[in-house]
Amino acid sequence: LKIWDYLLTFDLELSLIWSKKFSAGTVLFLLTRYLPLMDILVSIQLQDAGNSQDACPGPYAAIVWLDVVGIQIAELILVLRTWALYGQNKWVLTGLLTWQGASLVYCGVANQGVIQSIVWGGPELSGIPGCSILSADKLRGRIAGNYVGIVALETVILILTCIRAFRSTGSGSLLIQIIHRDGLVFYFFILGTSVVNLVVLFTAPLQYFAVFIM
Repeated sequence: LKIWDYLLTFDLELSLIWSKKFSAGTVLFLLTRYLPLMDILVSIQLQDAGNSQDACPGPYAAIVWLDVVGIQIAELILVLRTWALYGQNKWVLTGLLTWQGASLVYCGVANQGVIQSIVWGGPELSGIPGCSILSADKLRGRIAGNYVGIVALETVILILTCIRAFRSTGSGSLLIQIIHRDGLVFYFFILGTSVVNLVVLFTAPLQYFAVFIM
């Protein structure tokens, strides 16, 4: 599905991204677009890693940190977009970056704790080739905190976007209206994804986490 999406939109990427002068925004876009491909490749490696305590931690740790970096870059893009909507207000930028920074620190500490505490097993547990998690210290609660932090930041951004949209009703440009609309759609998509992840997190057997929770 991801590759199909790339194929459908690659012509637009060529004309709108690669043919233009590179900027910080261009780099952020390309990172969010192509990091998931690396994630997929490492996930395949994880399923082929065998079932030993030596073979599994490396690929899993790579997936976790690729996921963290990808999410934080995507959040940074939304922070910068909100900052632009507020006329580059320094207090909006400072507040959102502080919130995101706190979320990043939590993710780093929590994920490292999970990675170091995992005891690995093999496909005999889950019936799925590759690595399976036998046990991990406070895994569910730590990972749940990651999703709660994402939803909290997204909710603040949604509120700020709605306030700006309300104040500019009838006077904003078409571009601003599109940004407001897409911001709402994206928020509810992310909220739905996070809720599904939380449901899986607290209901799925632990041995399936290496497959479904990244």
